[in-house]
Amino acid sequence: MEVKLSVEVSDTRARCLLCNALEGGSSYWLDRIDCYFGDTGITRGDFTKGGKLYNAEWPIMYLVPLIPGCALLMSVANEPVIKSLDRDGIEKGLQVMCDEHQSHFMDFVTEEDDQTTGDVFLQCCLFGGVVYY
Repeated sequence: MEVKLSVEVSDTRARCLLCNALEGGSSYWLDRIDCYFGDTGITRGDFTKGGKLYNAEWPIMYLVPLIPGCALLMSVANEPVIKSLDRDGIEKGLQVMCDEHQSHFMDFVTEEDDQTTGDVFLQCCLFGGVVYY
């Protein structure tokens, strides 16, 4: 028997997962984070107080990957590869987490998520599954 689950995930909840990962959950494998604005015309200054994308609740790194055309560029410790996290990657990562890591996904849905949940989420977004334990 197979049951499909459909859950609406707000940008705020996606940011919460990303926050769980970046503020500790993924620190054992994540080395560096940079913002990429592409050809959007957006600059880092747009996120400062008075800027058109300023948000007092969320720092820039939690806003950028959810803006079309923008991404976070993340380097993995001891690996030359740079991974890109954008809105599409976040959506795919959530689906992988739902399909392959149900207990962590249910922790997220029930708002019982923590740094481990965030780490699983970020790895699903960047690698298509959990590769660091």
